[in-house]
Amino acid sequence: MRSQTPESHACALLLADHYLATGKDAEAARLLKEELDRCRGRGERLSLHVRLWRLSAGRGDDDAARHHLDEAARLAPDRNQFLMRVHETHLALLRSGAARLRERVERGARRSADLQAMLRTLLDLGQVREAAAALDRRASEIEPQEASRLRAEMALRGGDYARAAELLKHLGPSRALAFAAARAGDYALSARTLEALVRGGAEPGLETSLARVYRDMVVADLMGGRRRLVGETRLSFGDGAPA
Repeated sequence: MRSQTPESHACALLLADHYLATGKDAEAARLLKEELDRCRGRGERLSLHVRLWRLSAGRGDDDAARHHLDEAARLAPDRNQFLMRVHETHLALLRSGAARLRERVERGARRSADLQAMLRTLLDLGQVREAAAALDRRASEIEPQEASRLRAEMALRGGDYARAAELLKHLGPSRALAFAAARAGDYALSARTLEALVRGGAEPGLETSLARVYRDMVVADLMGGRRRLVGETRLSFGDGAPA
């Protein structure tokens, strides 16, 4: 298709996305840069800079990534459109990355890092059920502690805070444990976790979080075990999967 319509900007983007999905980053970069030299339209250049930003960031080229992001911000007619393009590109590349990792794992790759990367990418895409099923099938290929962290993250994303806290409390103090415990109503565990984190370092915001947990603990005691009604907003992407 590209050979038949070499002037087509849409075909160039499709081919570049195909290269990215198949791990041919160098070919994708070459094609996008060639298209950038040829294109004059503001919208076309914006989409190219956004792709080159994401590609450069993924390859660890911070200077190039910063350049393309700055150019994209300059070309965007308004901030909302710019953020929308960045979001769309980020999602597309996450999906292509997940597909590439899924294929590698299903071919029998034994690298734990590939499996973990696939699971975390699926979680970033909101595909929690698929990630959970894959982890159940291949749990023996991952260190038990890392498997517990992944299961806890899945529980957090599903709103099962009690299960997340149960999984995390054996792994040592963490922000995630403090959050899960507080949302599950176990303010004592949340407070102990934050106290340990405060003693261990000067991470910003810890003392504020601890003060909030102390306050919530007092409120819970005054309410005699009754729980306050808490509303939550759950984000979803285009396919309707929860974030």
